[in-house]
Amino acid sequence: MLVFSDIRRVGGRRLPTGREMRPNAKPGNPTTVVLKDAKFNQPVEDEVFSRRNLQKK
Repeated sequence: MLVFSDIRRVGGRRLPTGREMRPNAKPGNPTTVVLKDAKFNQPVEDEVFSRRNLQKK
């Protein structure tokens, strides 16, 4: 189950800054992600999404 929390204004948008994934198979082992900052509508070079670049990550 994915649970969103702590809605705040980030990068000019209201977003849930807390996300917690609670796996059904292991309910005592959640994964938590906290969004601290975000920028939207920023230019991204095409090279970032090339097959070669994505494979080396």
